[in-house]
Amino acid sequence: MVRKMDSLRKMKQISIIWGVIIFSILITLIITSLMYKQKIKKYDTLAKKLEVAAREYVTKESLYPEDNETIKVTTNQINQTKQNINLQIDNGQCQGFVIVFKEKSVIKYKPYIKCSNYSTKNYNKH
Repeated sequence: MVRKMDSLRKMKQISIIWGVIIFSILITLIITSLMYKQKIKKYDTLAKKLEVAAREYVTKESLYPEDNETIKVTTNQINQTKQNINLQIDNGQCQGFVIVFKEKSVIKYKPYIKCSNYSTKNYNKH
């Protein structure tokens, strides 16, 4: 009977220790995720700025894609229309473009940027 009580007490202690370990891992993952999200927020803002400029460019130039067609709008094209978009962040210049496509009769815009410390996913595939 005493051995059974000692065994249950040890199991309870082990369960508490594992609970603390799992809780600590979860808190660490959440904090890391929030820090990463805060770090890339400025790049998301820059990509949104590029998307807005591309929307204005597409509208001004009437470059709407047909079904199954994509149009690549670069910062050089946007700047040639005297719209002058500046993709500078943290004392460094970024490059970028926007892929314009039609999906279910809706024109969609997907911005891609590349900076010294950050690159949009699939930037090099386009």
